[in-house]
Amino acid sequence: MLVRQLFKELSLGELSNLSMAADGSGVIVEEKQSKIMLYAQDGLTKLYGLFLLSEKSITVETRDDVTIYPLELRYAVTQETPGVTPHIIDTEEDPFLGDLIKVLSVVDSVGDYVALNDGEAEVSVFTPSPALLRVPEPSGTYVVSYQANHTSLVDETSMISLPSVLEPALKSFIAGKVYGHMNGQENAILAQGYMAEFETTVLAVTDRDLVNSSTSQTNSRFDRNGWV
Repeated sequence: MLVRQLFKELSLGELSNLSMAADGSGVIVEEKQSKIMLYAQDGLTKLYGLFLLSEKSITVETRDDVTIYPLELRYAVTQETPGVTPHIIDTEEDPFLGDLIKVLSVVDSVGDYVALNDGEAEVSVFTPSPALLRVPEPSGTYVVSYQANHTSLVDETSMISLPSVLEPALKSFIAGKVYGHMNGQENAILAQGYMAEFETTVLAVTDRDLVNSSTSQTNSRFDRNGWV
């Protein structure tokens, strides 16, 4: 759904009694829209971390004398960051967005999967932190598949990519944030209630396995390198 649809549903539902929602008229007043989008972004990040909703891949070019490779935006070729030697090979048509949440798998230059965080394996790569790849014996290029975050919300025309079963969780999360930043015991109670609804929805979706392992896959880099 579009952000404007999210605004409408929040105004008619969870935030209907607030002035920012024009008292339930179906809109979020302009001066509060950026705040709601910020809360929505936070909620999407949480949901994209809890569920594998987007899987992407990047190509990392290694050097014999380097074993540590940060998987951050400034190390992408397209960023042209001064003083930084890039090792993430991307293009303007298919740029790395710095949206990595967790590394899922690594494939070497001949197309073989490399053990991940396995100290007992003959050859393994490691992730000391989510966005850091350590390659003890670097050799050529590696394709790193990762769990990706949601794209940034810019305005009311931005698209929110979320399974319908998780949309109530997002709205509860936003409402919890809104009421949580308002004064008064009543608002604090409402905030707690909405956050409890968020957790309940997430638990129900998890228990019933209502979300596929990946609803959006971007593996173009595998295709370009002939590894699928």
